[in-house]
Amino acid sequence: MLGQSGEPDEIEDYDVDRTSDGLRAGPIVVSQPAGDHRRMPVQSTYRFWIPRPFMPYLMKSLDEERCFSHFMPVTPVEDDVSLMWVLTSANFDKEDGDERISARNDDVFGEDVPIVNSQRPAMIPEALRQELHVRADKLSVVYRRWLAEFGIPGAQ
Repeated sequence: MLGQSGEPDEIEDYDVDRTSDGLRAGPIVVSQPAGDHRRMPVQSTYRFWIPRPFMPYLMKSLDEERCFSHFMPVTPVEDDVSLMWVLTSANFDKEDGDERISARNDDVFGEDVPIVNSQRPAMIPEALRQELHVRADKLSVVYRRWLAEFGIPGAQ
């Protein structure tokens, strides 16, 4: 849904800023074959805002007026189990929007589950240096360092 298998978009360098209201990242531009609830090819510009740990917000802009967003607060339940709540909005193509957005979210997050569950090691290594990072990981690396400052175990 999000990209072409075997031909991922190259992620250009993007900004990650730490401010008094959390972390902000973007813009990140990608092409997607079924990029929103209309299931049409789009070029999307992503921006992320994480005001507090475990509270990511994602805004995906298609142009100056149309945007699609997710607010995804996460509740850690155990060391290796979390609940993610997904609140989605779109300011365009609203006819049957709720049903189509819900179906698309099911598809997208359904694609993610086997990928996440196949990651090895299952737990993220405590030290960032134990992993290989690429440009697309920039926000993740800054986020994990930020979590460590809050004293969240396993963050760095």
